[in-house]
Amino acid sequence: KGNKSDVVINCGFDISDWIYIGLNMGMQYINYNYDWYLKETAQDYGDFDISFNDNGSSVSTWFNDLKYNYWYKANGSGIYGKFGILLTPGKHFRVGATVQTPTLLFIKENYGVSGETHFLESKYNSSSSSPTGEWSYNLTTPWRASLGLATTLGKWAAISADYEMAAYKGMRFGRNTSAEDSFRDVNTDIRECMGAQHNFRFGAELKAFSILAFRLGYGMQSSPVMRSYDNSGELVRT
Repeated sequence: KGNKSDVVINCGFDISDWIYIGLNMGMQYINYNYDWYLKETAQDYGDFDISFNDNGSSVSTWFNDLKYNYWYKANGSGIYGKFGILLTPGKHFRVGATVQTPTLLFIKENYGVSGETHFLESKYNSSSSSPTGEWSYNLTTPWRASLGLATTLGKWAAISADYEMAAYKGMRFGRNTSAEDSFRDVNTDIRECMGAQHNFRFGAELKAFSILAFRLGYGMQSSPVMRSYDNSGELVRT
């Protein structure tokens, strides 16, 4: 489970009532929690006899159940900027455009494993866990740009079209360390395989009655994966 939250500070300007400009600074927060475990229980513990050396004496007991657990947590925070402009050259027509900078996310991961085993004789139960692992890095997300057009037909209909582009080729992982670049291979894969993602949206609204409106929309989104590796490890266009 996890979530992503944005806190945005913005300001806007109005020029002659037909040019509107917006400036935004966004702060992004993410967290993700993953918990995985495997558990086994003997249906008939009599089938699983085990001998322990207890102070020189061989003691028999029986396996009852075991549990293996792996957990992982990631927390991150970042910042980005966004600029937008809206033009209203006519009473029933408007054009809007935005540019969003990449988000620079600083991410910290923690992870660990643990296990426990239970026997019929509880004095032989055992458990163990690893030290908590830690890994920190940063992620630069794609930059984005969008363009939108909208018009109204009197007071009874509106039509809009939007286009958005995200440049996944510029995505990058990194670390704040002078050590060897741990992400060299994955960053190379991003540059070789990723490209721009295009998103088109079209919509219309018909207000047939004062209290009832009908909406219809269509969207098409392309894949940002431009090339991938085939079975022989060669890059092929997709």
